[in-house]
Order: sequence, then structure tokens, then C-alpha cells
Amino acid sequence: MNMERKNISDLIPDAKNLNIGRKKGQQLLNKSFKKYGAGRSILLDKNNQIIAGNKSWEAARQAGIENVVVVPSDGKTLIAVQRTDIDIDTPEGRDLALADNAIAYFNLKWDKNQLNEFKESGLVSAQNEWSVPIHVWEAIKVNDEYVSKYAITTESVHYTPSRPSPPAMSEMYDTGKVSELLTNIESAFESGEISEEEAVFLRAAAWRHAVFNFANIAEYYAHASPRMQELMEESVLIIIDFNDAIDRGLVQLTKDILTNETK
Repeated sequence: MNMERKNISDLIPDAKNLNIGRKKGQQLLNKSFKKYGAGRSILLDKNNQIIAGNKSWEAARQAGIENVVVVPSDGKTLIAVQRTDIDIDTPEGRDLALADNAIAYFNLKWDKNQLNEFKESGLVSAQNEWSVPIHVWEAIKVNDEYVSKYAITTESVHYTPSRPSPPAMSEMYDTGKVSELLTNIESAFESGEISEEEAVFLRAAAWRHAVFNFANIAEYYAHASPRMQELMEESVLIIIDFNDAIDRGLVQLTKDILTNETK
């Protein structure tokens, strides 16, 4: 098995990578490379195109890594990268292992258009063996571009400020009923009428009664920082992409209705 040395610029990223990635995940990946250097290997095809590890290649370039060692393989031998400077049972080793798992969790976002293109061309199947739910992203082509058949029934939403300053936090939600329920739960717990486990469950359930003022939330969003906007979208307090809201399960009923209407 002869190793070959290359420059990182010799590697070709996948222009049709199915993972768009997420801002948070790429930030963590960049941080890991800068703090610990390269960890796991990446996978190339016979033409130096990256099959797996496109985001790592990008982070390595940003970290200033130029040298690449290529190990030829036919897939019958497991290739392991050994870090001779790290012991896993040290804070550094465990932190690197934690980073590896966290990055995998935070840095996956499917490219739905690319998935549907592959599905149409037969490169991937909606019933694929990797549990990628391509079928939930059913799309049609509009002017040679894939558009979700759910999304085309809804226009994109744009939020612009309607007043000089954002609403106060207290204007965006009301916890009056929540406070009432929590008081009753604590009273029942202290008197021994319910167990601690039951109290924990009821406390969590009480927050279902928080009332949100979505008009004020939308106004606040229009004034918010990019990071706050991103977190509000993740919490589905604001819907920018209707199809994304379907993927999060917020509007499953609406999806079912639209599915029946488009059949």
C-alpha cells in the first residue's frame, strides 16, 4: 500500500454534495481544526474528487493545512488515522471525541433540490437503505428548478420592521396561566398529594399554556440580530420556509391536507 503526498488544492470538492451543512456545525468544525488539527480521514474517488469529508476539506483549508497523505484502497482494508500526540483518556482526547460527535450532529442539512434531482435521474431511491426520507420532499419542476409541491401553495414570508424599536419581551408572551398552574402543582407536591416525578412532568406540561403574541414576535424578529433570528426560526416562532416547517413537524396536518389536494 503506497502512500502518496498531495497538496490540499489537488483535491476536488463534490459540487453536488447532498449536505449543505449548517452555520453552527461549520463553526464547530473550523474550531476543532484550529484547536486540534486534523482528526479523521476523508474519502476520495479515483479522480481525487471528495466522496466524504467535503466540510472537513473546507475547514482544513481555512486552518492553513496544505499537506495531504493519500492512502490507496479498494475498500477491503479499514484505514485508521493514528494521532501519536493524543491520549483519549485525557481532557484533550475526550474533548476531541466530543467535538467529533457534536459536529456530526450539528452539521447536517440535506440539499433537497439535489436529492430530488438524484431521485429523478435514478442515482438514489426514495426507498433507499440509508433511511434518508426523500419521499417527504416530493417536488415538481417549475422552470427547470425543483420546488416543493407544498411550498408552491404558499408565498415566501418577509419580515420588515413596522416601528422604530422592537417590542419588549413581556409583550411577546403571557405566562399568567402557567404561573397559576405551577402554583397549584407546587401546593400539591408540598402536601404530598403528588410525587416528585409527577410534579416534574406537570411543571413541563404547564408551559403548554404560555400564550404567544405572534404579531409582536414577528415585529421583534424584524429587529433582531442574525443569530437571534436563526434561533427564532429553529424554535419555529417564525416561519420563513414553509417546507422547512413541514420537515420540523410543525404543520403535519397542513402537509396532509395539501398532499390530498395535490393528488
